Amino acid sequence: EWTVGVQVVNAWNTLWGNNDMKNVGITSALTKSKYTWSVNYYVGPNNFGTSKGIRNLVDTTLLLTPNSKVNVYINGDYGRNRNPTGVGYTEWAGIAAAAHIQLSSKFALSPRVEIFDDSNGYSTGTKQTVKEGTITGEYKYNDHFIGRLEYRHDSSDALFFNRGANELAKAQSTFTIGLMAVLGPLK
Repeated sequence: EWTVGVQVVNAWNTLWGNNDMKNVGITSALTKSKYTWSVNYYVGPNNFGTSKGIRNLVDTTLLLTPNSKVNVYINGDYGRNRNPTGVGYTEWAGIAAAAHIQLSSKFALSPRVEIFDDSNGYSTGTKQTVKEGTITGEYKYNDHFIGRLEYRHDSSDALFFNRGANELAKAQSTFTIGLMAVLGPLK
């Protein structure tokens, strides 16, 4: 029911790996029949080109599985990065919630919302709070093909989304149509 783990890793959430396995992760999960609660903590130096400045991240997710037709998750993150100079820090936080609702054997609906506060512009490069809402409809044609239609709306309190070569906007909407092929063994 309860598992705990320890990880020793190189840099995380970066495109480089210059910290020689100096990061530690502690993971924990409590699994019950109707829910799973996970908590993860990572700590270590993750600033580009140096091993100075420590980054901390706490991530927690609650997955609710009340029955075979519905599952819901709520996820929260808080991160704080000490500047490599030793003076000041940056921080960010986010929360997300989503559900998958199986309306029939062929059709499912999945709503999702997210809020990400990047008050220092550390993660996105812009000081902002970004919000997102998505609704996805899923149709299962057979055991090998699944179609999806999705609408997503993103907004920010800063000019952030590209509108051509030289223009930025505070919001954007997208539609996506997809067809997936399942190529593995079936349940």
